[in-house]
Amino acid sequence: MGVIFAFSSRSVIQASEFYLADFVMKKTAHFVEYAVLSILVYRALTQAGIGPKKAMLISIIFSILYAISDEWHQSFTLGREPNVRDVIIDTVGVFAGALTISRR
Repeated sequence: MGVIFAFSSRSVIQASEFYLADFVMKKTAHFVEYAVLSILVYRALTQAGIGPKKAMLISIIFSILYAISDEWHQSFTLGREPNVRDVIIDTVGVFAGALTISRR
């Protein structure tokens, strides 16, 4: 969560001269960050003794709520603005992380 917060606190920096390459790189980062977050939250919850099904549900809800709060946080960062599309990409990443854990 600290890594996500730190990246969200940075002003927008174009990663390449090509908009498409920049877009793909940033949206892939969104997807991966939230997949990893959901996996780590699930792991922490199960290590704390919470059952797998309940841990999965909590990790999904928590990660999606964090994605929403992250977009809100970006509204306070110069050059950034909240974007529903990013929350959707983050949510897909959350479910990809959950799917990865469920196949273990």
